[in-house]
Amino acid sequence: MTFEVFRHTLLTGTSDEDLAEVVDSYGQVQVSEWLVLILGNWLDTARLLSHAQQDRILWRIGSNPMFIGWWLEADSKLNFEQKTTLLQASKSVPLAIPSLFKPDEPMENGYFMWWDLLCSGISDEDLASECLEILEALSQHNDNRVQASALHGLGHLQHPRRAQVVDAYIARHPEAGKSDWILACRDGTVM
Repeated sequence: MTFEVFRHTLLTGTSDEDLAEVVDSYGQVQVSEWLVLILGNWLDTARLLSHAQQDRILWRIGSNPMFIGWWLEADSKLNFEQKTTLLQASKSVPLAIPSLFKPDEPMENGYFMWWDLLCSGISDEDLASECLEILEALSQHNDNRVQASALHGLGHLQHPRRAQVVDAYIARHPEAGKSDWILACRDGTVM
């Protein structure tokens, strides 16, 4: 299978079972290399899709059938460098929001849940720190939807500096300190 065939399989209505079979056949390492190409250029890919299609693809990657968040866990077949490359490429997803959605237009749920799907199971301290740095940078973005995606991810990331990063966000946005949701992100109790 080539990258282009994989990309077509992921982006079209190919059944989840067929996509899962591709992952089983080619393995996490090969598929993660292909995903880095897709996620790292997410804006170009997403511009070809409707908002609903974008959402479906994000859920296909982040949950059934691929569950790439599992690929970031300790028992993954990916090595540390491959995991960090996947995380770095993943930041292109929320960074595309301002170009894909009009100002104040709600983003699709897959964008909001993106970091939850990726970072909830990370137990490796170094990888969690890499994720924290990405989420901290995204929380400083000028678009509030990008910030919300990052904050939601922070709320699911198990890292000792999580509260410090969210407190820095609250210091930049004092009104956020009154939000139960932001406080739940800080405390790691967000849903």
